Amino acid sequence: MSDTVAAAEHRWDLAEQRARLVLRRFAAGRGPRPARRALLVSVSVVVELALLVTAVVLPPDAPVRWLLATVVASVALIVFIASVIVAVRRRGTPDRQPVIGSLSAREQRAVKRVVRGRGTAPDDRRTVVRAAAVQMAAADGLPGLYAYPVLWSALAASGVSSLSVLYLLPAVAAVGSLVGTARDAALARRLLADEPATGPGSCGAPQETDAGS
Repeated sequence: MSDTVAAAEHRWDLAEQRARLVLRRFAAGRGPRPARRALLVSVSVVVELALLVTAVVLPPDAPVRWLLATVVASVALIVFIASVIVAVRRRGTPDRQPVIGSLSAREQRAVKRVVRGRGTAPDDRRTVVRAAAVQMAAADGLPGLYAYPVLWSALAASGVSSLSVLYLLPAVAAVGSLVGTARDAALARRLLADEPATGPGSCGAPQETDAGS
């Protein structure tokens, strides 16, 4: 056995170990919480609309506009920092570690393609694929992603500078990242719904893919 093959097997063995911990947690009912995510979306939309109305209706030098932008930006910053701290703490928990974190970049892309419905997985990779889908469906980083565009939008709506409109650029970029993560979460949930687990490592019917690379 070559060193390259041995290294690949070691990477997948580690991913398999992490996957079984994640699936055990998921089977215990501690998986994704769509209701919480829907609440975050609703709150973010309402705040963004409030900032938009404020920016359109009130003049740039209006105290209320500056005050509202300051309060919203402060709250968004706190949420963003808190989400980063929570993410760091969770990475120290065995069943919270990224399942595909031990894989190479090409192998990670292959697993994500399967989760997104663009490929299929062979029997010996289905446990890793399903666990990766569970983590993508959970989208634990979404609170921070929701806070990021709100933060930049608040700075843009503050009107404290003639260049404040430039703050919209990172806000738009943040929204793009948020949409991508939310889309992946939706696709992962669809995979989990279409391929119900029949055991700790099950991922549905037998399939074949380059995720085995």
